[in-house]
Amino acid sequence: MIAATAVQTEAIIVGYASIFLGVSLFIWGVTIDGVQWWRRFVPSRSKPVGVIPISLDDAIRYIGYQSKWGMSQDRGDHNFAVRLAVALKDKLASGDLQARGRYYHALKGGIADPPYHARIPIEAEFWQKVDVNVWWALNNTSQLVCGRRITDAVPSGGHEGRHDIILDKNRLEMLWPRG
Repeated sequence: MIAATAVQTEAIIVGYASIFLGVSLFIWGVTIDGVQWWRRFVPSRSKPVGVIPISLDDAIRYIGYQSKWGMSQDRGDHNFAVRLAVALKDKLASGDLQARGRYYHALKGGIADPPYHARIPIEAEFWQKVDVNVWWALNNTSQLVCGRRITDAVPSGGHEGRHDIILDKNRLEMLWPRG
């Protein structure tokens, strides 16, 4: 470009264009904290998608000890666990809150590690028929199911039930806001 004369306009245009592209490429490649600097000014359109899981026992402790509902209750009352179980069971049985878990049958292998069954959605009809006992979770104690001490389980009578139960944390916090 320096050796180009005023008559060689193509050489001058190519020279300036290459300088412009080189500087632009350098500026575009500069990063701050691992992010290109110009992306800091572009609004992000991505939102977190999916379910954030919370175990059944952790969900029970959250409702009982951290939610506005739990803080408004008398935790010393012997019916506190019953009221909490009814509130949780109502949301699960109506379909307002979804749960996933693994099926177990004590006479057909029980609860194994690794598990025999996949974690699948638990239908609302299951929750209409069972009694949810939240005492175990509120007292940070595992319950004896199929000869093993486990958490996050709901026996459905007889020799079967669901274990390794998880809920949607975002939906749970929407139904029971933090206190």
